[in-house]
Amino acid sequence: TIPAVLTQFANTGMKCIQIFFGSAKSLERKKLSDEDSAKCLKIVKDNNLALVTHFPYIFNMCDPKLNMGPLQAEISRVEAIGGRVVLHTGSCTAACCTNKVARNASKAVKDNWEADW
Repeated sequence: TIPAVLTQFANTGMKCIQIFFGSAKSLERKKLSDEDSAKCLKIVKDNNLALVTHFPYIFNMCDPKLNMGPLQAEISRVEAIGGRVVLHTGSCTAACCTNKVARNASKAVKDNWEADW
């Protein structure tokens, strides 16, 4: 379980860990129960861990038909356990992509943004 992995990791004395909720090539992600989320958050806080997850490479923030649901779910899941999400923006050759990525990122975190990010 993820709480068991975090406990084992914390016992090594290291302070930064990256975990994966699924494959880098699929938007299918592992769900955490509320109980496991609470355990993870306690472990992260009690051990002052920096925890990150890596969102799939296939998610392209430049896609005009982008469904933000998977990213928003990942942000919520990871925020609940005291972590952050690594996200690659995808590829686009048009100059307008920087603005599109910024708008989509803003949409993704709008509902669960924390000032301390």
